Amino acid sequence: SIASNALAISKSPGCTVAQLAEAMHFAARDSISDVYLVYVQYFKVFQEYCNNFESSRNRVEALKKNEIFKRVFARCEDDTRARGSDLLNWLMRPIQHLMRQPMLLACILEFTEVDHPDHATLQSALAKMQAVVNEVDAKKQQHEQRVKLVQLH
Repeated sequence: SIASNALAISKSPGCTVAQLAEAMHFAARDSISDVYLVYVQYFKVFQEYCNNFESSRNRVEALKKNEIFKRVFARCEDDTRARGSDLLNWLMRPIQHLMRQPMLLACILEFTEVDHPDHATLQSALAKMQAVVNEVDAKKQQHEQRVKLVQLH
């Protein structure tokens, strides 16, 4: 499918600000870094989506050559709910969301005093989030190499 496991991603804890706020409330956590430390493993659900993105992109590009799809696609783009974004832009958003998490934590850490009680947990959360992003990226590259090998045979 074009959207791969987007539904699983949308259901993962910590994927939206509202989910993070809810997690802070129900997990009885006082800081965003605590929530990240608890939920960082759920960001691994992005792995399948990232692995399949190139295939999805290729499929959308192929479908754009179909006249029926072109008309439907144009109507969707013109819909105000699309906010001027095309399908490929929407498909890229989960990947961008994942990649922005370490930047968000780094920004929060930058503005957190070294002697603040959350400083150490922010550093830990940032390190763990960056590790997840690095793992997803490395596995995506491995997946792409396997796809190329299969194509060669």
